Amino acid sequence: MKKTSKFQIFAALVLAALISGHTVRARQQTQIGYSYLKLVIGGTAMQNLERNREYAGWLELDGVDARLFPVPAKPASEKQHRAGWTSVDKFLRDHPGHSGELDFGVGDIGGLDPMLDAMKRKAVIPEADLDYFNYDTNVLVGKYKLTGVRILSMKDVPASACAMYDVVIRFDSIAAR
Repeated sequence: MKKTSKFQIFAALVLAALISGHTVRARQQTQIGYSYLKLVIGGTAMQNLERNREYAGWLELDGVDARLFPVPAKPASEKQHRAGWTSVDKFLRDHPGHSGELDFGVGDIGGLDPMLDAMKRKAVIPEADLDYFNYDTNVLVGKYKLTGVRILSMKDVPASACAMYDVVIRFDSIAAR
């Protein structure tokens, strides 16, 4: 049986560290960004996935878009419907102080019933906090306070590998906090 030298062990460890470091950097560069919404309904904080401990008790949002409300014209097609949506930071630059809507994806681990109930009752949630991250770079763009929040729709996304909803909410105002 051939004996492994200390140099061979050292070289193997260095190689493993380099490969591991490259893999971590590659994963960080391709990681999808998530935004987070602190939404409390009837004393219950809505929460779904907990990938980021800093946001325990918050909803993890996938792909947040914003648009002005009221919508200037009724869209004739889905393509025209999507044309009115933009990033949250661009919405704030173009329409400071206006009411609007947010559209986002949210995974469900069985705790979104209060949101469905609030939607059915057309309840107004006094306020919510949004920590908005750039979807592509996962960099925090800003922290915002939404007031007069209403859940307009929660559509099941059947093609998703897990339980997921496409959610649209309306807000009376949004401002940096």
